[in-house]
Amino acid sequence: MEEIKFRYVFEVGIDKHIEFVYFSLDELENDNPKYYFKDTKHIKIISKDLFIGLKDKNNVEIYEGDILGYKDKRKKYQEIVSYQKVYCEEYGNWIGFNFNEKLEIIGNIYENSELIKGE
Repeated sequence: MEEIKFRYVFEVGIDKHIEFVYFSLDELENDNPKYYFKDTKHIKIISKDLFIGLKDKNNVEIYEGDILGYKDKRKKYQEIVSYQKVYCEEYGNWIGFNFNEKLEIIGNIYENSELIKGE
């Protein structure tokens, strides 16, 4: 069974830049992710994303909120990772890709809003 992991997304500092901190479930039980930063005054938790248990073609762990891409000669494919899309039967074909060979993380919803369809 895959280890349960989370990616916390923080808005940090006066400039509100985005930072990611990764924790296993065991680490979360002992620590508050906010205290990863020295100055907790200007810290806001934006999201807590779950590791979906899969890696992309570059062997990078895939978390909720990541944007996956796939392109071949005929088709360009892009999808935002969410718990529902990965684990619901309705999306069985989506998860049917061979992640190690085709899909790669091309961004995330926090730093790459231009990749989200409709914008």
